[in-house]
Amino acid sequence: MRKVLFLFVLVGIMSSAGAIAAEERVVNLFTCELNEGKTQEDVQAANRHWVRFMNENVSGGDIRSFPATPIVGEFTKFIYIDSFPSLKSWAEMVEVESADSDEIKEIMAGLDAAATCSRNALYRAIESG
Repeated sequence: MRKVLFLFVLVGIMSSAGAIAAEERVVNLFTCELNEGKTQEDVQAANRHWVRFMNENVSGGDIRSFPATPIVGEFTKFIYIDSFPSLKSWAEMVEVESADSDEIKEIMAGLDAAATCSRNALYRAIESG
């Protein structure tokens, strides 16, 4: 009986761990600055193309991106908050960005024209709650 109870407890723990893992995301943060003569609207427009393309070309999609602008501070600086459902999804995005496709080259050129990003960091994020 103890073995059966242990098995049920183990399965329950594993199921809970799976549920927690489902709430985990990979977040890539970029620190950027608007290029001369560009606006946050230019960033938003270029970023919309990137998000659409990635969600069409990365298995499973669900890639989200938020250009976050300051409410107070240096208004030419902002961060991109790119969110991926998994590390595998992020790695596939990197491959898609590196592809020799005219469309992705144009999208990346649009992002580069709007802003210059000086650094980034990749995080594992787990929602609290």
